Amino acid sequence: MPSLKQTIKNIQTLKIQGANAVAENTLKSLLDFGKKIKAKKPSDFLTQIKKAGNDLAFARPTEPMAQNLVEIVKTKLKVMAKQGAEVKQLKEILDYIVNHELRELEEDHKQLTETGAKVIDNNDTILTFCHSSSVEKILIAAKKQKKKFKVIVPETRPLFQGRITARKLSKAKINVTMIVDSKTDQLLHKKEVDKVLIGADVILKDGSIINKVGSFGICEDAFQHRIPVYVAAVTLKRTKGKVPIKIEKRHSLEIWKKAPKNITIENPAFDKVPKKFITGIITERGIIK
Repeated sequence: MPSLKQTIKNIQTLKIQGANAVAENTLKSLLDFGKKIKAKKPSDFLTQIKKAGNDLAFARPTEPMAQNLVEIVKTKLKVMAKQGAEVKQLKEILDYIVNHELRELEEDHKQLTETGAKVIDNNDTILTFCHSSSVEKILIAAKKQKKKFKVIVPETRPLFQGRITARKLSKAKINVTMIVDSKTDQLLHKKEVDKVLIGADVILKDGSIINKVGSFGICEDAFQHRIPVYVAAVTLKRTKGKVPIKIEKRHSLEIWKKAPKNITIENPAFDKVPKKFITGIITERGIIK
């Protein structure tokens, strides 16, 4: 297991990318770190766990799943410490909590996948965007059900996460077409797409979502042309809305490595999709309208 510092760096540099992967690595790294803590007092152990957990969960600002899971771990450990658990016991409890939450997360994704596969119909043309492991699993499950459909995947610049999606779907023998990002509005305008299926990094309190920048335009075009938009995300991605979600600004080098000095480069990682554009959010609890 990489060190805590290395895991944080891997999340920040997108070596670990996608909300699910970030959440899983956050929990595993926190457990690995917790086992090595040499504190004698439970209060000192909890202080170190809190700091490490927050450093991992907020390595990137738009990761509520990781943040929610870390909050669950901290809360349960605090309760057990108040009940008299010593450091050795807290380490054992940490191990149990992390593994329990990882199993629950895996089960949630199984339920989400089963629900999502029902949305895919024979002869559908599905437009997705960026890379979402939830979307990927839904499409692969639909393929295993012998459904025949086509998936269109935009490149998703500047880091080309669409290639991850295209590669994995192609490996599953799904009919995939990759397009440049700027072609999506033309496809939607001509109604060459039956459904839009994307993931979400955040589900906001009002039912809107935050996802890879470019999602707003795709979903707005789909809404205007009466094409259903489905979002796949487990409910752990919900935020209560008490803390404003900060849209992450990525480094300008991702856009242009040797740009002239007098050019300002804006590289937001995400944008917000209003709830009115969304037909339904596919979750482990069913489809939320």
